[in-house]
Amino acid sequence: MKGEIEKTLETMDNVLKARVILSVPQISPNPFSEPKELTGASVLLKIKKGTYVSKDTVKGILIGAVSSIDKEKISIEIVESSAQTTKSSGHLINIGPFLLSESSAKTFYAVLISILVIISVAVSMLFFFFIRKKSFLPEAKESEGY
Repeated sequence: MKGEIEKTLETMDNVLKARVILSVPQISPNPFSEPKELTGASVLLKIKKGTYVSKDTVKGILIGAVSSIDKEKISIEIVESSAQTTKSSGHLINIGPFLLSESSAKTFYAVLISILVIISVAVSMLFFFFIRKKSFLPEAKESEGY
């Protein structure tokens, strides 16, 4: 659950990195007892320099994701990045079994097409030489006697 919350927070605008620590109370061995404590959370967000992220939005995400969380036990710290940075190349896309960034996709397609062209040229040359070799073979002449 912690990882999913981190991924969700990192999709927010201006968030570069998110770390979440959930404080889940121990479960009592008695199935009929009520939990004594509610779940708490501690969140650290690293954001782009000169930007803003609302703590209320982060609390809302946590409350929606963890049903047993206590609003009072949510601690949120937001720090700015020391340098003006941006997320790398944006979205990742699937190309067959490969997961690539959008900027790498064009290079991948170029390499893939080059490989396919080389393979098709090689197959064409093999086929051509096979047909050519077959046409130069002397045909067996039937014997004219008997």
